[in-house]
Order: sequence, then C-alpha cells, then structure tokens
Amino acid sequence: KIGNEGGAAGGFQAMCPHLTGDNLTNNAALLAPLEAAAQAAGVSAAQLSLAWVQAQGEDVFPIPGTTKIANLESNVKAAELATTLDKGIFESLSASVDHTKVA
Repeated sequence: KIGNEGGAAGGFQAMCPHLTGDNLTNNAALLAPLEAAAQAAGVSAAQLSLAWVQAQGEDVFPIPGTTKIANLESNVKAAELATTLDKGIFESLSASVDHTKVA
C-alpha cells in the first residue's frame, strides 16, 4: 500500500522522495498494469509482484518480510505462482514498466 497517510513530517514517507507529492502520484500510476494482471490471474498484486521478481531468473530471489501468518501464507503462494503462472504474464509486466518514468 502506498498513499499520503502517514506521510507527516518525520514519517517514513517524508524520508523517501518517491513516496511524496507528484512522485507518489506518478509512481502509483505505474501500478495499474500490475493490478490489472493480478486481478485477471485471480491473485493479489503483492503475490504477483513477488512471483514476477522470482521469475526474473534462477539467481533472483524476493525477500519478503512479514509479521503475520496470513501474509506468510500469501508469500508462500507467491513462490508457487512463479512456476505455475503463464510466463506471458511476467513478460507483459516487464514490458509495461518504463523505467524512465519511475521517480
């Protein structure tokens, strides 16, 4: 989740320029293809994100952190998705990211 809540002076978001002002708005727009692909696949955007990272190669591993069992279970499902989802989904996500637009 990203948003302006919690972005008070001294908060975490205030220390991260990509999470404030116009940068936040522009970067949030980059989530649209991910959210659409996740919905089409019947998974969460977080799961698809982790699966996409893992699908980048045998030497790439996402390292998610969590304090909740439900999130741990979701992360395990994401690891399974990396090998079971149509590779076209990952290719489409990679193509949709225009790195010059990330602030």
